[in-house]
Amino acid sequence: MSATKINALREVLTDRDPFCRGVCSVPGHQLLLYYGQGTDLHRLDFVHSTAGELEALSQACEPASFGFNNKNVLDETYRKAGKMDLDAFATLFDPRSLRIHDIIERELLATDQAVELELSRLNVYGKPKGGFFKAHQDTPSGDDMFGSLVVIFPAPHEGGQLSLRLGDQHWIADFTEQFAAATEPSVCFIAFFSDVEHQVLPITSGHRVTLTYNLHFRAQNNIPRSLSGPFHDKLKARLIELVNDTETLPKGGYLGLGLCHQYVYDETKPIDSLLDKLKGSDAELANVCEELGLPYSLRLLYAQEQDLAWPYFHLLSRMKLNAPAPMDLLGDNGEPLLRPGSSDGHNEERLHQLLFHAIHRFGPEDVEGVEIIGRQLDRIDDLDQTEEGRNYDFMEKYYKDPVPQVLEVKQMSSVLCETAYACYGNCVYTDRFYATACMMIYVRPGESRERLSL
Repeated sequence: MSATKINALREVLTDRDPFCRGVCSVPGHQLLLYYGQGTDLHRLDFVHSTAGELEALSQACEPASFGFNNKNVLDETYRKAGKMDLDAFATLFDPRSLRIHDIIERELLATDQAVELELSRLNVYGKPKGGFFKAHQDTPSGDDMFGSLVVIFPAPHEGGQLSLRLGDQHWIADFTEQFAAATEPSVCFIAFFSDVEHQVLPITSGHRVTLTYNLHFRAQNNIPRSLSGPFHDKLKARLIELVNDTETLPKGGYLGLGLCHQYVYDETKPIDSLLDKLKGSDAELANVCEELGLPYSLRLLYAQEQDLAWPYFHLLSRMKLNAPAPMDLLGDNGEPLLRPGSSDGHNEERLHQLLFHAIHRFGPEDVEGVEIIGRQLDRIDDLDQTEEGRNYDFMEKYYKDPVPQVLEVKQMSSVLCETAYACYGNCVYTDRFYATACMMIYVRPGESRERLSL
């Protein structure tokens, strides 16, 4: 099996920016802002705004809070900014009339998926109050939300660059040169996938005034089709090279790829319900599989690889495996099965019960035991006996003979049976959260595999 071909496919998946940006000239009337409460109303023209007018806007804002652990938090050591909700301002700015949505569909999504823009809020980061927002993800406001659009008005300021991070990749969006080069009234904008971690760097002078829009997929009943382009063609070529190599999974199995992005997930539905919401490199990979006729699916990986007294295992599941809260599980002595840091059999008993409660109601069509090449082999021969004397034979039905193999092309993250979701967000939605998943691409045994072509 060619490690070079595996690396080539892995590398191309990260060769796509999770954002698009630009600058566009704007009719003067779209740069008017009206704000206030009751009879205390104000009008601000960004084309001719003064420092005093911008400071008045800043003073009229409420302190901006953020979401953390499903709570709304006001902490100016983490975020220092002003905000206005939709009932406190009005603007004639219209991103659709400027065709910004076309740029998002063409450059960010690169599919035929249509986009809905939902105005969310106005923010002001400014001096002398200062302004910044440390690393966070934008909180999903709906199951179909995939990203955010930030529009920066032409208010003089220094600092306030937007730093973005996805995995080990990092970018800085600085619009200083674009604003300086503009010969007409203009705005700058950046649209990015909402699971991308980002932060607003400190303002050193002036006021950074922005509008934020939530980006939603417009409802449709099919998986979006990719628009042909260099990235799509390169990804397709690398996947073909790997599959056509008969040393790749000679007995057949799955190519396993951890998705590049996280997704808003409804845990009551199969993980495949996200297929029509894939974005970026993930959407491109799904479309390449469609074009090549390669069966693929989304799965959640549950793995136990620690050196405990219970079996190692790797399970692929169509559904989230929910277990009761650990404090609700009682051991034989009637005490909660939770002793942080315990190294005795007590925690092994706890994990045994958590796994049983999470998995027992699912059949082999929902959960599949696999061998991930290069990882710790599953100790499935020990399912009926462990050092602690506990029986795991309830897992046997999930393992076929022979056990399917998975070639891990891009690292697949494991989901725990008990998951605590904690993340810094721009606001709070307690019923939605980000989840990670894996794409499994089935390939036939090498001897019966049909060669693919571009």
